[in-house]
Amino acid sequence: MNKDFSKSLVVDLGVTHSLVGLSYFDGTVEILEEFETPENSDVCFKTLNEIISKFPGVFPLIVMGVPGSIEQYTVFC
Repeated sequence: MNKDFSKSLVVDLGVTHSLVGLSYFDGTVEILEEFETPENSDVCFKTLNEIISKFPGVFPLIVMGVPGSIEQYTVFC
């Protein structure tokens, strides 16, 4: 199996600590960045945008896991 066949950017947005990683076709994940989760949502999404911008490329999918309920929010314009 070619793990590079498909890659996705994944975000695990935690209450206090968050991760950004690269998920491969074989199910493995490479952690790219870790950061303390800002309490302010605008600051949080600005931080995510800055981190994800460090990894240019075309990702067919960006997956985000968040704790609890959220309202729809456009992160990447």
